[in-house]
Amino acid sequence: MNRRTDDLTADFERFIDQAAPEECRDLLGRLESAKAKLWVRLMRTSTPPSPVLESKLLTVDEVAEELRVKPSWVREKARRRELSGFKSGKEWKFSRNEVDCFRAKLEGLPLTGPPKRKARVVQIRERFGDAEED
Repeated sequence: MNRRTDDLTADFERFIDQAAPEECRDLLGRLESAKAKLWVRLMRTSTPPSPVLESKLLTVDEVAEELRVKPSWVREKARRRELSGFKSGKEWKFSRNEVDCFRAKLEGLPLTGPPKRKARVVQIRERFGDAEED
């Protein structure tokens, strides 16, 4: 590492030591956004982007389709820095890896709100037994 990076790291570590819990949550979101921007910067070349690079970045619509949610939900999660992404002009872009990590987090969370029909059927069968067994 160079001197500039060392100084930045030292400043960053001092900030972390003094940060309040609410600042930590905000900082984590900002770090995820900075991480995505740094990866994009590292992947840029003086030549036009390769199809392989372009295929690794997903649009809001692609993420929404993959997560089976509305595009507005994806934009809201990105705006709140719950889903790491970056803006390219007016459009949000997301790395494949970040979307996969976000999906894993979502799948690990308990259901909120009313359960889906299929999950409800399973819950009823577990509680009362399958009606066909009688």
